[in-house]
Amino acid sequence: MIKNYIFTSKAIFALLCAICASVNFAFAQIDLSHLQKQHAIELSPVTPGVRYLYETPVSRKSTFEFTGGMDASLIFAYSKSSVKINEERIEEKERRFQLYLTPNIGLAYKFYYNMDKRVEAGKNVDNMAGNYFGLRMINGLEGWTTEKVKTETYKMERQGFSKNYIGFASAVWGMNRNLGKNFVFNFEVGPGNVFGEDRESEFSLRLNTGFKKVF
Repeated sequence: MIKNYIFTSKAIFALLCAICASVNFAFAQIDLSHLQKQHAIELSPVTPGVRYLYETPVSRKSTFEFTGGMDASLIFAYSKSSVKINEERIEEKERRFQLYLTPNIGLAYKFYYNMDKRVEAGKNVDNMAGNYFGLRMINGLEGWTTEKVKTETYKMERQGFSKNYIGFASAVWGMNRNLGKNFVFNFEVGPGNVFGEDRESEFSLRLNTGFKKVF
């Protein structure tokens, strides 16, 4: 089952790249109105990470966005576990700390639905400053991992680099707003699915707040 998810995600990612290349060429000579190609560096404090972004129009109201970078995932968990001591099962509290530094690449399709209205209202639409619906896919490795588990009778700590594949796909709603001097605020949210090696597919919520510097 997990291998099927991995194969499917890679196939979808390759297909989107091929579509992007062909569609981008087809629309190269069309007046793309308020959307322009842009390169940017984004810092995300909510889901900690830093990434490079390249976004290019593929129609008058839609774009493809390529990303590459490093994300951090920090997990604190408190739970109860049971151990068997002298034939007696004892329940104790468990504290778990996990840190992942995950290198990844991504591809997104965005449809900007309110750019014309913003222009008519006299609002600034530079740097894709509008609202959008989209589809996003992220592929990467689990990367550098640190894990600590501690109970009243047990302590474990391990570190290393995992080459296990991990993927994330989601439908999103988002917005960009100019902050001045080519700095842009981005908010993006939507339901998604996480899958990969050594893990079951599970529902996840994408919530990203980022600050971009456009070049």
